[in-house]
Amino acid sequence: MQENNLIRSLQYLEDTGRNLLTEVRGRSRNLGDHDGEFDSWWKFYQDLTPHLVGYAAEQKNEYINELVNKYQQHFTYLDHTLTPVDHTSFLKLLAKVFGSRNSLSRQEQALILEDISNNVGNLLYQVKINAA
Repeated sequence: MQENNLIRSLQYLEDTGRNLLTEVRGRSRNLGDHDGEFDSWWKFYQDLTPHLVGYAAEQKNEYINELVNKYQQHFTYLDHTLTPVDHTSFLKLLAKVFGSRNSLSRQEQALILEDISNNVGNLLYQVKINAA
């Protein structure tokens, strides 16, 4: 994947993640609402992973490697241990990763979304620096 495409993809993930975070914090939305937007965002997040891993390997930059590793940690566990039945919604997916409960409070949802968005933002920044 070319750097420009990677930048656009990361920008989409960051912008959408921040919009979702704003809606969760503003109580106009809950991650349990299965309207497809969260799941589309998450699928895009997963699909981008091999491109980020390849990019990090090419750059040989320790900080980028750390960011990509953190990026992967948000779902690697799920891909290896959960059945497709457990992937019915983004909220259930997060609950399985970050706790044994079936639900997360709005504050926990917001913290997870913020962590993901911040990591994506840091990756975006590093890719832009390397592209310059």
